[in-house]
Amino acid sequence: MSDNGTDRFRFTGLASHQPRRRETVTEAAAAQRADRLLDLFEHTSDLIQLIGIDGRIELVNPAWCETLGYSQAEANGLNVFNLIAPDCREHCQQLFHELLSQASRRTIQCAFLDRSGRRIELEGQLDVAFEDGTPVRVRGILRDVTARHAAKRALQALNDSLESRIRESTAALLSSEARLREAQALARVGHWDLDLSSGAVHWSDEICRIAGLDPAQVTPSYATFLERVHPEDRSEVDAVHQREAQFLQPFEFGYRLLLEGGEVRHIQARLVTHVAADGRPLRVIGTCQDVTPLVQSQRQLREGEHKLRSLFELSPLGIALIGAGGRCLRTNAAFCRILGEGDRGQQPFTLSPESAQVVERIRCAALAGGDVSITADHTLRCGEGQNLPVRLRAQRLLLEEPGGEEGLIWLIVEDLQENLAAQEGLRLAASVFRDAQEGIMITQPDGQIVDVNAAFSRITGYGREEVLGANPRLLKSGHHDPAFYACMWRQLNEEGTWSGEVVNRARDGATLELLETISAVKDDSGSVSHYVALLTDISQLKKQQHQLERLAHFDALTGLPNRILLARRLEDAMALARERGHRIAIGYLDLDGFKEVNDSLGHAAGDRLLQVLAARMEAALGPQDLLARLGGDEFVLVLGEIPSGCESLPLLDQLLSTLEEPVEWNGVPMRITASIGVTFFPQGPHGLEPVQLLRHADQAMYDAKRLGRNRYSLFNAPREPAA
Repeated sequence: MSDNGTDRFRFTGLASHQPRRRETVTEAAAAQRADRLLDLFEHTSDLIQLIGIDGRIELVNPAWCETLGYSQAEANGLNVFNLIAPDCREHCQQLFHELLSQASRRTIQCAFLDRSGRRIELEGQLDVAFEDGTPVRVRGILRDVTARHAAKRALQALNDSLESRIRESTAALLSSEARLREAQALARVGHWDLDLSSGAVHWSDEICRIAGLDPAQVTPSYATFLERVHPEDRSEVDAVHQREAQFLQPFEFGYRLLLEGGEVRHIQARLVTHVAADGRPLRVIGTCQDVTPLVQSQRQLREGEHKLRSLFELSPLGIALIGAGGRCLRTNAAFCRILGEGDRGQQPFTLSPESAQVVERIRCAALAGGDVSITADHTLRCGEGQNLPVRLRAQRLLLEEPGGEEGLIWLIVEDLQENLAAQEGLRLAASVFRDAQEGIMITQPDGQIVDVNAAFSRITGYGREEVLGANPRLLKSGHHDPAFYACMWRQLNEEGTWSGEVVNRARDGATLELLETISAVKDDSGSVSHYVALLTDISQLKKQQHQLERLAHFDALTGLPNRILLARRLEDAMALARERGHRIAIGYLDLDGFKEVNDSLGHAAGDRLLQVLAARMEAALGPQDLLARLGGDEFVLVLGEIPSGCESLPLLDQLLSTLEEPVEWNGVPMRITASIGVTFFPQGPHGLEPVQLLRHADQAMYDAKRLGRNRYSLFNAPREPAA
C-alpha cells in the first residue's frame, strides 16, 4: 500500500489504532497492517461503510457498491438515511444517535433500497471511530440477508398454508361426520364399536333411536342392548356376541328388538373383528340396520304370490298349458282330477287319443283366432274310460318364449256335471284377483301389459282397457334415476323377484307412493313367460307417517317445536357455536298469571292466548333463532350467532313488550307478562350439556319472578355448584 493508502485508512478510521503498550510501531509495520486491511476492505463480501456524524457516507467498499448499485463516487456524500427503507428509517436514526452518545457497539437489522428501489435486507455491527477522544464517524460492517429473509418468509407462508389446510381438513371431517349421521338416520343404519381390551362400547345416535332410546340419557352397554332384544331371540344373539372375537371375516345375522309399548323391529346386523399384527383381537365393530319395512314388504310379497298360486292351484276349473298332439305341459290339480289322470304333479303327459283329437281341434281353432278365446262344449274320455261332458275354453298363449315351442294354448276345462259347484269356485278365485286390495299387473317379458285388476285401476286411475297392450312406463314419474331401474332389473334377472318402494304417477298426475313386488313367472324350461307385479298404495301410510313425525316433534296447539325437537336443535346450535366460535343464548320463558286466565276465562281462552303469544314471539325472532314450547305456559328461546351476551338483551326487551300487548277474547282484553331466565353457551373452558343449560335458564327465570316478574334475569354462573 502506498503512503496515500495508509493515510486514507488512517483518515477513515479503519486503520486507527491506539497502542495499548508503550512500544513504538514502526512505519513498516503500520504499512503492512494497512495493506491487509485494504485487501480485506476491497475483497470481502460484507458491506463496509463509514458514515460521518452528520449521516453522510464517507467511504464504502466494492461489495457495498455492487449490492446497492452505486459507484464509489456516487455513494460518497450521500445521506445514508435516504437509502434506508422508510419503515426502518426512524429506528436507524435513533440507533445512530444512541451510538454516538454512548460510544458502544450495536447490532443492527434494517433494509436499504438499492439504486432501482429494490429492498435489500441487511444485518451487522456498528461502532464509533474516535480521534483525540471525539467521535468522528460510525463504522459499519453489514451482510446481505435478503435471501435468508425471503426463505424465512416462504417457510412461514408454507407453515400458514399447512395450518390452513389442517383447519380446512378438520372442518371437512366435522362436516363428514354430520353427513354420516344424516345418512345413517336416512338409511336407519347405526354403528357400534367395542374395545376388547378395555370393554368400552360406543354407539352411534342412530342405534339408540332404532332401539327406542334417548342418546342423551343412555349409557351404551351390552346389558342395555340385550335388554331390548326380543326374548325369543335373546339367547341366540347372546351366543353370537359371546363369540364375536372369533369373527375375523364379516358375519351377518338377524334378530328382533322389542320396544316399550310392544313394537317389534327387525334388525339385520353385521360385525367383524380387527386384530393386531400378532393375531390378537383388538376391537369389534358392527352395524345394525332397521329392516322392518323390508320384512313387512317381503311378507306382503309372499302373501301376494300365494294369492296368485291360489288362482292356479285352487281353482275348481282345470287349467293346462297345451302343446301339439294333446301334450299337457303344465296342469293344475283340478285338470288332472276332472280328466281322471290321477296326481301328475308338474310332470308333462299326453291325453288319451280320443281326448287329444278334440283338444287338438280346439287348439288349432284358438291359434287361428289370434287373441280371441274359443269356447266349446265337448265330451272327453277320462282316464277311467268314461265320457265326461266338459266346456273347453282355449286361449292362445299371448307370451311365447323366443326360440321356444310355438302353438301353445291355455286350456280351461269345466266339468259340466259339477257346473254349479265349479262356477261358485270360479267366482271365488276370480274374486281374489278382482277384489284384492293390492293392484295386480301382468306383463309379457317385453313389458306389454296383458292384464290388470280393479285395484290397479283404483290405485292408478287407468282403466283396464287403457293399459292393455301398453308399457308400465306410462306410470313413470321421473322420480327415480336410471341407476334405480338398472338395479331393479339386475336383481329381477338374477333372483327372479324384486321388491321395494316406487314413486309413480297416476293418470291425473298425482304422485303415487307404492310398495311394489315384481315376480318373474317361468315356464318349465326356466324361461320367463310373464312378470306379475303387486302394487300396494302406501301414499296414505306415508302421509300418516309424516303426520306422526310432525306430531312427535311439534306442539299440537302452537305448532312450535316440542321438547324432543328442541333437544336436537339445541345440540345442533351448540355444535355450530363451537365450530364458528360464536355464542348462543338460551332463554327459559314462563308466562306470569297464565293460570288466572285459565281459571277466569276458561281453557279455550288460555289456548287462544298461547297461540297468539307464540305467533308474536316467533315473528320477533330472527331466522337463526328458535322458539319451542315445553308445555303449559313454558317456552324456550335459543338465540343464535351472537358475539357477546349483551347483544341479545334488546331482543329480550322487545319480546317482553310484545307479550304485554293485550289479546282480545270475546270482547275481553287478556293481558299478561312473562319472566325470562337467560344463560349463554359456551361458558368458560368447561363444556355444558343441553340439560344443564336449560336448568341454568330455569333458575334465572325464577330469579326474574322473585324480582317482580315482567323482566329477564341472567344466570349467575358462580351459583352453579361444582360437580
